[in-house]
Amino acid sequence: MNNLRNQLDPTKVNPVWIDDFNAYLTNVASSPPPSAASDLFSMLYPLRKKLMWAPAKLLQVWQGDIETLLLIAYFYASGLVLEPAFPEVGIPLVASLVSQ
Repeated sequence: MNNLRNQLDPTKVNPVWIDDFNAYLTNVASSPPPSAASDLFSMLYPLRKKLMWAPAKLLQVWQGDIETLLLIAYFYASGLVLEPAFPEVGIPLVASLVSQ
């Protein structure tokens, strides 16, 4: 995500979106595996919010600019990469987050 941030034009894509998502990914990577369902929910809920609302907001503001589409693709790819970190949830949950 840091490499992507350096490549995108900040006048076309607000770097705050990248920084926010990068902070979430860093938090997930540094957190211990969730031991309870409530912990798992707390960890995945922000991802769900980001993957559901960020693309709509980004497309509303920048209307399909190629850099916006690239950022959205990175968000979805990151969601797919996180799937192995939550084996007890399984592929259906993360896949449903990405497909929405």
